[in-house]
Amino acid sequence: MRHLLPTQRGMKSRGQAWRATGIAIAGLLVLMLVLFFSMGLASIENLNTKGAGKALIPGPEASYFAHGGSHTVVLKNDGTLWAWGDNFYGQLGDGTTTSRSYPMQVGTDAGWIGVAAGTTHTVALKNDGSLWAWGDNYYGQLGDGSTGIRLTPVRISSFVKVRAVVAINSHTLALQSNGALWAWGYNDNGQLGDGTHRSRSYPVKIGTGTDWSTVVPGYLHTVALKIDGTLWAWGDNYYGQLGDGTTTRKSHPMQIGSESGWKALAVGMDRTVALKSDGTLWAWGNNSSGWMGGQANGVQSSPVMIGSKTDWSGLVAGMRHSLP
Repeated sequence: MRHLLPTQRGMKSRGQAWRATGIAIAGLLVLMLVLFFSMGLASIENLNTKGAGKALIPGPEASYFAHGGSHTVVLKNDGTLWAWGDNFYGQLGDGTTTSRSYPMQVGTDAGWIGVAAGTTHTVALKNDGSLWAWGDNYYGQLGDGSTGIRLTPVRISSFVKVRAVVAINSHTLALQSNGALWAWGYNDNGQLGDGTHRSRSYPVKIGTGTDWSTVVPGYLHTVALKIDGTLWAWGDNYYGQLGDGTTTRKSHPMQIGSESGWKALAVGMDRTVALKSDGTLWAWGNNSSGWMGGQANGVQSSPVMIGSKTDWSGLVAGMRHSLP
């Protein structure tokens, strides 16, 4: 049985919902100003280098940003972290639950080097390799061993030498510099990959290997690349987004095919796109909107090649579309 993630637990009042919408719109306008004055076009950065869910802004002040459900977090070149938007769960990290229509600094530290945002929580990485989190924690997505909301950054104490972090909806994953992969938070569909369907309020190691190079979460599934070029997936598989030829969800990593020539990947809500080292582009999962090029609409449970070109060099997937 497929378990969908509730989008609004403990439903906000209608007034609060309208307030959040207004704040989100205002936050988006501020984000546009940031992009404009940064004098650069945002582009997606590969997740196997400096972190997760971040877009590069080649401007004089902002270096990275992450966008959650209705909040935005920006990392400046000076190492300070700034946030604005909806703050109902404390996801801005300023010690309040007051939503902001303008950037507010997160604490006073200047040692931040990476940031990722889930729907209502935020995770950030410091230059000493430590990992910090704040905001909504109903499913344990902050990883501090509790399920209580945090209004300011709390350190995930078991972590050192983290080099990348990704967050989406209500689960979080981190990649250490030694290649070990960890996950925590919402897990009803097995998207953490620990062999269970139990949500975790603390980091659990995925497998015993230390050979992971890239990890990208979807809405309820996760896809990861190993240093040997093999591709692995786990979690929800209702639309065949795991690419293993079935529509059965998996609670532990399953290899996609037997090839080892994968070099990059992008994940949408219930679909996956990947690039091979030979320059070919492949996709699988929900194709109800016909996004897989000339492929027939419907469920695609194994990788299919998109077109016949062999000169693709990069890709990104949105919730319902992809861009190579």
